[in-house]
Amino acid sequence: MSKTTNRPRGRRLLQAAAVAAIAVTGAVLTGPSAQAAASAAVPSNGVAFTIPPGVTSFSSAIGGMHFTVTKSAAQAPLTVSCYATASNPFRYYGGPYGGGVEGLSHVFCSTVVYAIQTDVYLLRNGVQVASNYSIVYSSTTGAADTEVPYSSGTYTTAADGYYVPTYGGSAYSVPLVFSPSVYIP
Repeated sequence: MSKTTNRPRGRRLLQAAAVAAIAVTGAVLTGPSAQAAASAAVPSNGVAFTIPPGVTSFSSAIGGMHFTVTKSAAQAPLTVSCYATASNPFRYYGGPYGGGVEGLSHVFCSTVVYAIQTDVYLLRNGVQVASNYSIVYSSTTGAADTEVPYSSGTYTTAADGYYVPTYGGSAYSVPLVFSPSVYIP
């Protein structure tokens, strides 16, 4: 049978780990003082505690000190709404191809998000002839453009995309929208 001893240096490291564990679990220490409560958060055997899911608070007495640990209120989930716009296709002169037809798209979000991918598609006579995308970070707006060499026809720009509200979060799609069709002679 082995005997466990707590040396002052080791206890301080465990206390720091307990404070870090409390911060990660979203707990708030209340009691005589945060420092004293943090010290009490490490039992004499050196094992830090955690608050199980579904439990909002508990009280305890360790080493003669009484303290209460309470989970802080959960932060409301980030509410974001994003939508895409597609510009009317237009003819340009000069530049790539010596002139052509271009379509632009934008994605607008109600708040700053981690990433926005904006997709743009150019259709001629109902058939996709070009596409492109761009990605921006920490923004409320994304934009992309695409172009093809000039050829007469009826053009439409389509736009959609994706956004990621927070780093490491899931991607959400932005619904596909179409511009009015434009005949370019």
